[in-house]
Amino acid sequence: MDIYLASPRGFCAGVVLAIDLVEIALEKYGAPFT
Repeated sequence: MDIYLASPRGFCAGVVLAIDLVEIALEKYGAPFT
């Protein structure tokens, strides 16, 4: 079986949206406490 990877590989739209939402939350509320 051959596996071909597209170049450049990227994230699906849902992952991009999730990352954007986390960045917005960090700007608004700051980093979470651990």
